[in-house]
Amino acid sequence: MRLLLYILITLLSHHTYAQSLQVNYESLYDGTIYTNQLTINDSVSVWDIIPGKDAADNVDELLIKNLADSSVTLLDYIFQKKFYVKDTLHPMRWELLPDNKIIQGYSCSAAKTFFRGRMYMAYYAKDIMHSGGPWKFGGLPGLILEVLSMDEVYHFRAMHIQKGNDIYLSDYDLHENEQISWPEYCRQVIHKISQYVHYMQSVSNNPGSQVNLRIERPEIIYPLAQSTAGISSE
Repeated sequence: MRLLLYILITLLSHHTYAQSLQVNYESLYDGTIYTNQLTINDSVSVWDIIPGKDAADNVDELLIKNLADSSVTLLDYIFQKKFYVKDTLHPMRWELLPDNKIIQGYSCSAAKTFFRGRMYMAYYAKDIMHSGGPWKFGGLPGLILEVLSMDEVYHFRAMHIQKGNDIYLSDYDLHENEQISWPEYCRQVIHKISQYVHYMQSVSNNPGSQVNLRIERPEIIYPLAQSTAGISSE
């Protein structure tokens, strides 16, 4: 009897590990709407963009969470330079709130956090036992189905939830030799923005050379270039 129970527990555990869930999110990025897909299982989470009809409006975005070593690998571009950034899994600290709402038929509880320059409100479904969520968000006792920044610049909301195909970390080339840490990424981004600002200033006296630089990212690294109207060459 004990042997049979052990076998059943083992089989159920394997099934839970292999089964994946796909969640499509409507993602608002500073007035532009994209569709992202989150695919998750017990070991890995993949956040990718679903291409739209207008290829010119698409953005390259890939974020992979490795639950085994509590890491996140982000593919990002700054001025056509590709970055592979290794970050900490779910570094935000949440304050649980009494608010709740229904999202895609799930009763969701609320939480808020201040994360790298912005305050966010999130709603998570305890009935979906996964601590992940859209983009880098996670770390709550249930899957996050909605996140909105309090400055109304970013908003992620689940639009469709279904069982997905199995996913494995080995299916993705994370370019481990090219990965840089989050602090190093911040340093390089600030350096590149500063270089471009100096260039803007050097040509600002030429007729018709006025340029406005605004870098939109959820994490505020260079406040002058990421808030209000950005940096002007004037």
